[in-house]
Amino acid sequence: MDVRKREARARMAATGETYTQAARRTAESATRNLGLADAIAAHIQQILRTYDTERAARLAKLEELEAQGKKIVDGGPTRGDGWAVFDWRTGAKIAEGTGDDEYEAACRQLDPDEQWWHRDNLSEYVDTVRIPPTPGLPPSLGKVLEEWIANLGTPLEEIADVAGLEVEEVERCLTEV
Repeated sequence: MDVRKREARARMAATGETYTQAARRTAESATRNLGLADAIAAHIQQILRTYDTERAARLAKLEELEAQGKKIVDGGPTRGDGWAVFDWRTGAKIAEGTGDDEYEAACRQLDPDEQWWHRDNLSEYVDTVRIPPTPGLPPSLGKVLEEWIANLGTPLEEIADVAGLEVEEVERCLTEV
């Protein structure tokens, strides 16, 4: 039996609480006892789990659309008034050009049945998961950690080190879909 279950059972015996009440209070107590470094690591892990959950939901939606016959595309404006469209799966360039008129003409020609679906539209179909607060961590510090992780300049090795995770796990959670 793991330590938390033993602690919950001991609390039940001492207080007369139900197992659910004792387990919740035991977990709350354990979390309250975290040091700030542990709370920071726990919050970073929660942020990464949340990102991974969203990533999995986005991927599932894209696969669902592909199963319906949609072609998932990516791309948009480039330099000046240029634009490019890419196949999301392969990264192959489908079309490129300049100006809105040329873009619209290329889309009409290459996608006459309107089966293209731009991956940026995912936000309309996949809910953003709220990152819950971490006990022992001021909410403002939690927000700073979210920004630190979202910053593309933050080395994955630093995130992994602070969170106590492997770099590969951090990279997987932060991989865009």
